[in-house]
Amino acid sequence: MNYNNFMARSCPIWALLLLILLGLIFIVAFGWSVKSTLSGSARSGIFGELAVEISSFPNLVKNVLDDALEVKGKPVRVPNFDVDLTEFEKIESINNIEIQGLMVRASPAALEENKGWRILVGAFTIDGEFENAAIALNSNLEVANVWHLTEQNIVSQEARLAHRKFIHGLDLMSDGSVIYTFDGGVSIQRIDWCGKRMWATGGGFHHTVTLEDNERYAWSLKGNALVRIETKSGHIVQEISMDNIIAANPDIDVLGARRRAPNDLGKNSRKTNDPWMEDPFHLNDVDPLPKKLSEKFASFEEGDLLVSARNINLVFIIDPNSNKIKWWRSGVTTRQHDPDWGVDGRIHIYDNRMGHKFSRLISLSPDDFKYDVLYDGAKSDFYSRIRGKHQILNNGGILLTSPQQGRVMELDPKGNVTIEFVNRDLASNNENYVISEAKWLPENTFDIGRNQLCN
Repeated sequence: MNYNNFMARSCPIWALLLLILLGLIFIVAFGWSVKSTLSGSARSGIFGELAVEISSFPNLVKNVLDDALEVKGKPVRVPNFDVDLTEFEKIESINNIEIQGLMVRASPAALEENKGWRILVGAFTIDGEFENAAIALNSNLEVANVWHLTEQNIVSQEARLAHRKFIHGLDLMSDGSVIYTFDGGVSIQRIDWCGKRMWATGGGFHHTVTLEDNERYAWSLKGNALVRIETKSGHIVQEISMDNIIAANPDIDVLGARRRAPNDLGKNSRKTNDPWMEDPFHLNDVDPLPKKLSEKFASFEEGDLLVSARNINLVFIIDPNSNKIKWWRSGVTTRQHDPDWGVDGRIHIYDNRMGHKFSRLISLSPDDFKYDVLYDGAKSDFYSRIRGKHQILNNGGILLTSPQQGRVMELDPKGNVTIEFVNRDLASNNENYVISEAKWLPENTFDIGRNQLCN
């Protein structure tokens, strides 16, 4: 073969280098488009969506296999508990919206004393279809509005089907819009009273949404980080990772309980970076101290963050400016959820008591570490191994959600159950749908006339 003729027919080296350069540019552009689209940006347009679809193919296969192997709806279905439903009634609607399986028994006196809205958040059968939703019940316990909680049209590599994720974290703004997250979801979103999406921010947000007093910001969780979000835009304006908190508190090792610490026999190793056990903290709540309660908590400042780390039975308070831990308590609860600042200057905690017979609600003094049991679950067979929310009502009663029973109880100040909801799955004789949380709001919170604008 003539070497010169071969070289003439071969690709010039400059063309080869150009192809390599173009390939590198494409890879960078492809990666940027995927990242940008997953973060909620629309700048990449259809190219970004196509890039995500291509890159997510392995996850798509995994999700299909997971669906094939998993009992359908496992994250949102729970075992039915032993309750006599003869006194329960079907929830009615003023908007021709039928919620099948949602039942209630209520004391008329309790409804009169605690007039207001009751918001139920969870999984429901609505007009014959499964949906994750928040339901607004008026003071007569009639369905006045439904916020349909989806991640429709949010493109993500990790997106799950609706029955494979659990709505966990929601707060309501004064204009009737809601901000919400899923466990197993890929975003935090805000939608208006009629369900129109106002913004969506991509990411693995979970467990909680808590508004600050002025509603300009809300706090949530993203992985092992506390995040502050601007409610107008959905932008993250502050992120505090657990690494940040650990670094800011070198003299407090309360967060290191699930770090592996081998004996390293035969050595005397120093400054080792020992690995963590799986899910070392399991953060499940972050709650800023409201201005109206700051006088009740003399040791803390407005905006200090009350945090729950479930897997180490720990509740702690940090300064969000310095990340310094101001207070902590471990061991009084077992796999707890939803610690709240109380109007009585105490911290109220939903104590799941995982592995025990009943759950409970406790009231803990941050000054002397003493606690009282506000409600003992043995009184009503209340037990939620995981998950859970509560609210102390204006009259001193308690609104208590038991997600793993598909149940909400409203208690009077003496601990008597005055209103109770059960969320049946009518397609099953032994299962309920999860109710993630319930909220009570004053009667003048929403203008019912606003409802008509959605039709």
